Amino acid sequence: MLKQLINLVLYGNFWIACCAVAMTLQTRMLQHNRLFSVIASNNAAHSNQESALAIIKNIELDALVLFIFFATLAVYALHRIIGLFRLQNFLEEGRYKIIHQFKSHIWAYAILSVSLGAYFFFQLSFDIQLVIVLPALFSLGYIIPFVGLGQQRKLRLRDYGGLKIFLVAFVWAFVTVLLPIWNAQGIYINTNLFLLFLERFIFVFAITLPFDIRDVEVDLFNNVKTIPTIIGVSNTIYLANALLIIFMVLAWINYGRMSPFVLVALVLSGITTMWLVAHSPKRKDDYYFSGALDGTMILQTLLVCLSYWFK
Repeated sequence: MLKQLINLVLYGNFWIACCAVAMTLQTRMLQHNRLFSVIASNNAAHSNQESALAIIKNIELDALVLFIFFATLAVYALHRIIGLFRLQNFLEEGRYKIIHQFKSHIWAYAILSVSLGAYFFFQLSFDIQLVIVLPALFSLGYIIPFVGLGQQRKLRLRDYGGLKIFLVAFVWAFVTVLLPIWNAQGIYINTNLFLLFLERFIFVFAITLPFDIRDVEVDLFNNVKTIPTIIGVSNTIYLANALLIIFMVLAWINYGRMSPFVLVALVLSGITTMWLVAHSPKRKDDYYFSGALDGTMILQTLLVCLSYWFK
């Protein structure tokens, strides 16, 4: 029963949708932290617990957060369903067998999440609706075959191996960093926002690399060249860990002086993720990848949240 529940959460895409929400809420916490730092400096009696609660209280599940949840649920559900049509030779193996078993459920979740996502989309301001078009087009192009002429086999953006991981990292950073800040403060770009975007892009890029290692056999079958098929598994792990070190350096630049406990939280997140990445080539079960590696996004948010109690 427990295993079936875990399968439902993972392969029903609820876990990855919660990861998207966690990253979005983390951005809001970091955004509120700058404002609160000024308030706290003028109120020495403000306790650490009150500091944390003041920030967390401002993190609400509004229309944007709910849109991101249901949009992520819909995109990943469609991705899994469409992917099955191209993986007929793998339907009796590992996660593909489970996804095939849950196919009717995933269809239902996709339809429901598209409907609810559309509802919350129209609760957003027109400016944010326009901004959402860009990641939406990239996401649909990633999962729906559309490139090809005549009778040629249509390709998705993810079928261009050198491009897909950049698209994944870009869309995740765009949706979980730019959207919540622009929705709250208007559309603008400054150094802090760029560094936070880059920090998130690099983190997502790093945790996505092990998925490409896991999918080497499938990608070779589909003639998709990815980073692991080009530079090898060992070099891909070195690259992922190098990126995580850069992520921690960026965190130091962003929070080293202003929020040292936030920095500690992000460094702990980076070190934990490096350990999981380093051990990923030895693992084949999808619970490790879709569960633990994706779960580093939730872990990071929880650590940042906890850091405010020590502020």
